[in-house]
Amino acid sequence: MMGLPEELLQEATMYLVIVGGFSFVQSLLMTVSAILRSYQFTKDVMYVTIGMNILNIIGNYLFIFGEFGFPVLGVTGVAISTAVSRCIGLIIVAYLLYRRIPNDLPFSYLVRGIPKVELRNLLKIGIPAAGEQMFYNGSQLVIMSFILMLGAEELTTRVYVQNVTMFALLFGLAVGQGTQIIVGYQVGAKQLDAAYKRCIHSLQLAIIISLAMSAIFYFLSNPILRIFTDNPDIIALGSILLLLHVIMEPGRSFNLVVINCLRAAGDAKFPVYLAVISMWGVSIPIAYFFGIHLELGLAGIWLGMVADEWLRGFLMYMRWRGGKWREMAFVGKRQGEHAAS
Repeated sequence: MMGLPEELLQEATMYLVIVGGFSFVQSLLMTVSAILRSYQFTKDVMYVTIGMNILNIIGNYLFIFGEFGFPVLGVTGVAISTAVSRCIGLIIVAYLLYRRIPNDLPFSYLVRGIPKVELRNLLKIGIPAAGEQMFYNGSQLVIMSFILMLGAEELTTRVYVQNVTMFALLFGLAVGQGTQIIVGYQVGAKQLDAAYKRCIHSLQLAIIISLAMSAIFYFLSNPILRIFTDNPDIIALGSILLLLHVIMEPGRSFNLVVINCLRAAGDAKFPVYLAVISMWGVSIPIAYFFGIHLELGLAGIWLGMVADEWLRGFLMYMRWRGGKWREMAFVGKRQGEHAAS
């Protein structure tokens, strides 16, 4: 459906079978990691993630190059390495959960059944959050199909640029996740004004850091991209995309920080509704119009993503400032608190 070339289909299918078959491990890993973070054991999760990545890199090296007698399995070996490293990571974080959390784990729920009230409250946040991610992933699949229309060189450029810009994205993710934990505590304690200010201050920090990082990557785009390739066309196109990222990253910071704060306050449905409108009604049409119809290529497709991040980011920010989240079921109003102007 995505238009993958026939020569890549067999390897891609095998990768999807192996990694997709172990996706339940990734789900459990993310769940346990989120619990540890909420108890402020964020460093433990970081160390496990670093260890997983090191194991994965070592496994990739062994299976790709056949060192120390390992079979050369290519993409299949990469998939096996990914699945094994995630399984090991899950075992370690499960052990840390058992050791770090002060209360006994509620294994009795397996016998008595999951508490309905807690499950209902959990799904009120979880389902919309998953829905937003689902719509995002779906829109990225469509955009990927556009890129495949352009050719293998554009696809390669997109992979290289995303690998580079991920470092700028990580700072926004870190600030967003940390702020979500703090805001969640403050909202639970009915410190709504403090939660409001915390979100705004974190947003300012995320914008400054992401803008600085993306600007550095653009000014160093030539030597950075030469780490991956010597193809002058890929380097030139990649530099243009990195310039567009300088424009996009501040808008993405709005989404990374404010959406997490809205979820922490119980306002989880609004980001989903806006995701559908912006990603599918703005990003995809603009990406197709500029990238395919006007033949601007990968740069035109990037314009669609820039428009989506800024539109959603601005509306998320207005939602937070409007104070609607103060009236959500998980929050309620505390006497003396007032909506932010």
